Order: sequence, then C-alpha cells, then structure tokens
Amino acid sequence: FPGVDTTLIPDFDDEAFALHLLETEDVLIVPGSSFNVAYRNHFRITLLPQAEVIADVFERIERALLGMAEGRRAARQVA
Repeated sequence: FPGVDTTLIPDFDDEAFALHLLETEDVLIVPGSSFNVAYRNHFRITLLPQAEVIADVFERIERALLGMAEGRRAARQVA
C-alpha cells in the first residue's frame, strides 16, 4: 500500500481522501482501511492504464495531497 506521510496532514483519513480524490481529480483509489488494517494513512491503487496515464494519475494524487497540506497549513495560521 502507498502510505501518506502524516507530518503535513496529521488528521489524514484514507476514506475521506479517496472520496476527495474521486470528486476533485477523477481518480479512483481504495482506502487501505478497507483491508482491515489498523492504520488510516494508506491506500491501494491498480496500475492498468498506459504509462502516460499512470504518470498523470500520480500528478493528480500529488496535487490533491499538496492541496490538503496547504489547507491544513492555512487553517493553522488563522487559528
């Protein structure tokens, strides 16, 4: 399972991220917690498309994670 470093997103939730990624980036992943694991910072991906498509998908995942980290950083500055 790919894991998310929760240093920048300590309240990361794999199910919420999967829904966010689908709604904002049109990328479907499976939350790691769906596989009865204790941690919630992992997810599963399937690598079936062509390499160019996979590269685009990883860019979308990165964009979503960076957006979440930036939102968290902005919220801390306001508080």
